[in-house]
Amino acid sequence: MVSTSNICLLCKGSRALCGNNKCPLLPRFKIPTKAASISKNYFGPAYNVFVGRIGYPNIGIGPLTAIEEKNNIDRPTNWLGMDYSQIVELSSMLIRSKQKENIRSQSRFVSEIQYLALAQKPTDVELLFKKEPVYSISFSDIYQPMGPTASLKKMRITENISIERTVDKIVNDELKASKSAIMLYKTQN
Repeated sequence: MVSTSNICLLCKGSRALCGNNKCPLLPRFKIPTKAASISKNYFGPAYNVFVGRIGYPNIGIGPLTAIEEKNNIDRPTNWLGMDYSQIVELSSMLIRSKQKENIRSQSRFVSEIQYLALAQKPTDVELLFKKEPVYSISFSDIYQPMGPTASLKKMRITENISIERTVDKIVNDELKASKSAIMLYKTQN
């Protein structure tokens, strides 16, 4: 028997294994046409950061930006109650930019990515890609659907980053990770 979490991986929108007449995920994909309009230059908010795992200890990291600005685009806590197709569409709208860095690197780029991760709200960035972002969708039980991907040539943060005072204090203190995680959790609730 196939678990419900793996049905989409087996079906891939072609066999209606979920019991619906048509695939709830595929009809709403308008992403490829929107992704085609992305050039090698990008300006807009960085909603989050991407940290890869392939090639460890030299992994890809970079800002997650969007094809078009939408509310809740990278807020999984607000996705409760949304239709699957809406969630997949939101995830697929994120542009994953990346640059290879060693996990022990203390470069300026790594510092800027850390600040973007701590930012209280999306921060505007200017990106120059090596090539135009490439879009391909795949379903996996390991990772979420991703939007277009591109290797970074250059990144520049174009506005001041606002970091919540308590978050800044916790991050700059030399606390154990377990204590920091609990304190950060309490600041969010």
